[in-house]
Amino acid sequence: MTATTVAEITGLLAGIAGADAARIGPGTALFGDLALESVEFAALAGRLRERYGADLLADLDIDALIGLTVGDVAACVDGGAR
Repeated sequence: MTATTVAEITGLLAGIAGADAARIGPGTALFGDLALESVEFAALAGRLRERYGADLLADLDIDALIGLTVGDVAACVDGGAR
């Protein structure tokens, strides 16, 4: 995961969830710390698909989704096709 990717994900999440970007980091849990709603998560997945051209989060199971962090999303992005 790169700092650039974390910053991009942070910006997306701040816009989608209305959260303060300064309080979002690699260890921030999407559903725990940010309390994302399912519609917000769907918006994030859609924006990631638009930006990176792949459904990067589509194969995650429910257990992986529950604990998903900004760093996890950034790692998925960095490991996926750009």
